Amino acid sequence: MRRAVDPSGHVGTAPFRPDIEGFRGIAVALVVAAHVLGRPVGGFVGVDVFFVVSGFVITAGLLREARATGTVDLAAFALRRARRVLPAAALTVLVTVALAWAVDHLARASAVTWDGVASMLMVQNWHLIRAATDYFGDSGAASPLQHFWSLAVEEQFYVFWPWVVVGAVALGRRRSRRPGVLADRGTSERIVDRVLSIALGVGCAVSFAIACWETRAKPDWSYFSFESRAWELGVGAAAAVVEPRVAARLGVGAASAVTAAGLAAVLLAGAVDTPSMPFPGPAAALPVLGAAGVVLCGATAASRVLAVLTNPVSRAVGRWSYALYLWHLPVWSFLHAVAPRSRAVVPTVALGITLVLAVLTVRFVERPFRYGRTRPGPRPATPGRPVRAQPGRLRTTRGTLVVALVSALVLALSAAQFVAPGRLTGVDDLPDPGPQHVASFRSATALQRAVRAAVDDGAWGATVPDLDRVSAAAAAARRLQADGCLNDPVGTTPSTLTAAATRCTFSDGHAARTLVVVGDSIAISWLPGIVDAVRGRGWRVVGIGLESCPASIVTTTDAGRRPAFATSCDAAREAALAEVHRLRPDLVVASSAAGGYDRQPAAARGRVWSDGTRLLARRLTGDGARVVLLGSPPEGTPVSACAVRVAGPATCLSTPPATWAPKRAAERRALADVPRASFVDTASWFCDRAMRCPAAVGGIVVRADGGHLTVAYSVALARVLRAALMQQSR
Repeated sequence: MRRAVDPSGHVGTAPFRPDIEGFRGIAVALVVAAHVLGRPVGGFVGVDVFFVVSGFVITAGLLREARATGTVDLAAFALRRARRVLPAAALTVLVTVALAWAVDHLARASAVTWDGVASMLMVQNWHLIRAATDYFGDSGAASPLQHFWSLAVEEQFYVFWPWVVVGAVALGRRRSRRPGVLADRGTSERIVDRVLSIALGVGCAVSFAIACWETRAKPDWSYFSFESRAWELGVGAAAAVVEPRVAARLGVGAASAVTAAGLAAVLLAGAVDTPSMPFPGPAAALPVLGAAGVVLCGATAASRVLAVLTNPVSRAVGRWSYALYLWHLPVWSFLHAVAPRSRAVVPTVALGITLVLAVLTVRFVERPFRYGRTRPGPRPATPGRPVRAQPGRLRTTRGTLVVALVSALVLALSAAQFVAPGRLTGVDDLPDPGPQHVASFRSATALQRAVRAAVDDGAWGATVPDLDRVSAAAAAARRLQADGCLNDPVGTTPSTLTAAATRCTFSDGHAARTLVVVGDSIAISWLPGIVDAVRGRGWRVVGIGLESCPASIVTTTDAGRRPAFATSCDAAREAALAEVHRLRPDLVVASSAAGGYDRQPAAARGRVWSDGTRLLARRLTGDGARVVLLGSPPEGTPVSACAVRVAGPATCLSTPPATWAPKRAAERRALADVPRASFVDTASWFCDRAMRCPAAVGGIVVRADGGHLTVAYSVALARVLRAALMQQSR
């Protein structure tokens, strides 16, 4: 048995596990390929493999230390973790933040900076939850430091898990001691294993149950949350507890079969798992249990079975796995930002740069910090040298107190992501732009000329005067929600909706006619322009918005896939239509986001949406109102995420999503035979004839995020809206 350093950085006397090193190589290859190449679709399960491997390696190291010395030095453990994790992470964060300020504009650079702070404080997972991040979202606005969430989950696990091991060791030593006799090491170790097995069994069961519940109730939250991921690290820890006994009892044949099956399970999950599956519970069980089988039996399996793990390539990638994981997303994000049209080249270049940076980081950062002259940790046992039992009382040292304070600090910082003001967490850290003073386009023709000019523009200066202030667009759009114009269907009642509609009413004096805007958040983003369009013309405008709940009478889920949403949306829409009936409007303007259409069954999507839109129009016109349905703006990457200082507006040119045109056709078809109802095609307000859609038109940012109009652009469309609405309402 030779002195070795395991992948956690723990110094001990355990046989080196080349299979685990290679297994890490496969895991990081899955993650990097999924992010950079888009294949395999389920490559994100590589993170689950990392969790299992980490739990196994760290726990095995702690148990080896406890068996060799009779205790666990928490301060030394914390120092080893810091030397293993922090240097390379700090380098990546510093370089990424510096590049963000050099390449991105203020809004994006500021967001990346706060991501960097959260990453280094190991609370990035809670930071992403607070920001309502969708890991699988395709808005193009993903943070280059988003992947630090998994490191945060690991370190949060290690805030408390070593304390559990210390407690188990103390209990084992106390229970095994008889009066006048030194501790029986064999009995003590059996007690420790039993205590840890019970703790892990209960903890993993509870965490897995929470994961299954959160995946249904709060899917975006569950993906990043510690409580939904702890069972994965716990499974790895449990494998470390039972591994000595399993290795002694399993023959080579059985161990080889379990190892092969585990590896096959991981690869199968990478090939078939998709973002639509319930993840991390229960879909993560396949890769997690597969990874547990590999780490549990890999040391005993036959070499021919382990060839895929122990070959030189897998092991080399495994040695670089941590650095590869750190660098791949920042590299891909910045290359994709500065060269969005070079889709065939960017992935290859990104992989090459990532590999070079990883090798350099391992050589000049990881190894010097991990294997320096001072190597913390207990003195390892040496074959042939007896190990004396430690004193019966755990040593209380200043180092242990420091670890306790650090643990408390991590917990406090995690809580701060939810109770602290937005500036501390980096969420909602946007200036309020105040009232919008925007000149509207004189006509649809003038607007189309401005769109074509924006498509052909070669410099940001001519299109948007100050991109460092684009964050104000999103801040202005959010104010509408506070005005009661946009309501969460879950919990909305007829009375609360009536009160909200009263708050979201705009009139500049005596109003002889009433116009109601109804629909989801897209409909409400049209509201500023509609209010400006009828200003001074004797109209009262009322906004009735339901978040993620379309105007079309269809049953749908929301982006968060909340189980109660579908029923709540249907009920809230009925309450909204009842409120419209009560108001007796002369004109109703409706609009719905593409998301509601996308979440319909694919095989019948167009028919269901068309029927629901027709039913809406007939119910509204039955009350005597005219109905105008505005086509939704085509979605695209927000300018704050795509605009970079080193490239022009072409980086933000987009084309409508594949489902946008079918939705548009379904709405046009739905109203073709409904008297007093009409569809307004808004495509030319955002895109040229080739369906190239700029992020800014006439010096005004179009979208506050991926789809909603900025207040400024909505107001800029006032004259065009007036012409369309008044013409259709005659």
